[in-house]
Amino acid sequence: WSSDVCSSDLCHSSKSTSPLFSAAPAGVMFDTPQQIQAQAARIQAQAVASQIMPLGNITQMTAEERKLVGDWIAKGAQVN
Repeated sequence: WSSDVCSSDLCHSSKSTSPLFSAAPAGVMFDTPQQIQAQAARIQAQAVASQIMPLGNITQMTAEERKLVGDWIAKGAQVN
């Protein structure tokens, strides 16, 4: 997960590096595998289906990356 599809430390981390947020938006953090897996449905809805995340596409997430995330979720959202 982290090396292939996750660049969430910018915003969704307890140590956000985003210039826009001092804390993770909506309290949604992806610091641990458990947090990521628990949010898989939300990730699917926000980043894959509606494409409203990342906010303003600040990370320049591509269609290919969105597909990769969607495929990861469809296969059970396993974190290695």
